[in-house]
Amino acid sequence: MLTNKCMIAATLICFGSASAHAADGIALPKAGHFYGYGTVALIDSKAGSACPVAMGDKFAGVLQLPGVSGKGSIFRVPLTLPSGMVVQEDVFPETFEANVPSAGYYQFGIIGTGPLTTGRYKADFGPLDAESFGGQLTLIYPNPVGAPGDICTELDWLVFIRTGGPAAD
Repeated sequence: MLTNKCMIAATLICFGSASAHAADGIALPKAGHFYGYGTVALIDSKAGSACPVAMGDKFAGVLQLPGVSGKGSIFRVPLTLPSGMVVQEDVFPETFEANVPSAGYYQFGIIGTGPLTTGRYKADFGPLDAESFGGQLTLIYPNPVGAPGDICTELDWLVFIRTGGPAAD
C-alpha cells in the first residue's frame, strides 16, 4: 500500500498541475453549464476512519457558473444512497480562474435535507481549450460517517466540458 506522500507524488507525476496542461492564453469560462467528471485521487481521515468516498471512486455532475452578473460556482452531483437517489450540492463563493489557485470555505450537502455544511477547499484549474477545463480540487470537510470531530481530506481530479450557456468568442 502506498503512503500518502507516495500518492501525492504519484498524483503530481500522473496528472500534473492545472497550469502544466493549460492551453496558453485561454481564460476559464465565466458563465454556462459544464458536465464534470472526476476521480477521487486521494482520501484521508484525520482519525483514521473511513470517509464517505474511496480512492479511485469516479463521479459526474453539472457545474453552473453565473457569469459576469454573479460570483461563485455550484457543482451538483447525483448520488445513489441506501435510502435512494439524491443530489449533493457544493457551493463555492467564487468563479474559478485559469492558473490562479484559490482557497476558502464552501458549503455542501444533500439538496432538500436541511442546511448546508461548511468545509474548506483548494482549487487549481486551467483551460484545456475554449470550451473545457480541468485540474485539482481539494475538499476538507467534517466526516459524516466517522467519529465525532473527524475530518476528511479529499483530492479530486476534475475535467469540465461546456454543455450549455454562453459559448466562447
